[in-house]
Amino acid sequence: MLYVLAIFLSLVVSAQCFAAEVTSGNITHLKNGRQPNAGAAIFPTIPVFQLLAAGGAWLLQTFIPTYALWILLGLFLLFSAFWFFSFLRLRAELQTSLKS
Repeated sequence: MLYVLAIFLSLVVSAQCFAAEVTSGNITHLKNGRQPNAGAAIFPTIPVFQLLAAGGAWLLQTFIPTYALWILLGLFLLFSAFWFFSFLRLRAELQTSLKS
């Protein structure tokens, strides 16, 4: 159960990182006078984040089995909160760049 949850949450984190990278790329395109049609490669994050998540889940399950699930969820929520505010800042910068 813990490993499946860890892999699922790592896929969500991969999608969050992808969205932030595309937004950041669009900001860079606008600053250089190009159309905001940036893309990003999701491939490197897909196997890497899942392997790290499975390894982290194994370490948590091995050393702290009682709190492993709560620590995993807490770390995910902490990262998601950080990503959310960072993404809001990026979106605001993108909107400002689009207007000018």
